[in-house]
Amino acid sequence: ACLAHPTQLLRLRGGQSPGELSDVWKKRLQAAVEAQQRDQLGEAAELYRMAMELHPPLQGAWPVLTNYGLSLQPSDPAKAADAFRKAVELAPDDKAKADSHFNLANALTDAS
Repeated sequence: ACLAHPTQLLRLRGGQSPGELSDVWKKRLQAAVEAQQRDQLGEAAELYRMAMELHPPLQGAWPVLTNYGLSLQPSDPAKAADAFRKAVELAPDDKAKADSHFNLANALTDAS
């Protein structure tokens, strides 16, 4: 699996800086990264979902979608595949696009 680096998670589309945004979604996002690093994937998936709900621009952030999909994959590979499909569309470069395709293929395999 190709995990997005945690420092990439706060780089948002639209030029917003993390200092301009509510602390609540940032806390959920940080908690999601920490849960994922502890391999508590169910908890991480829920925290990523909450962060994206609280701050919709995260739904267009490739690293967030990537980590959300990886967190979902063991319990819901079909839903993870949906996240990876969007990540493929949003990938910022060829390497990210290749990683997203790799993750999508793994999720589709797990879902079948």
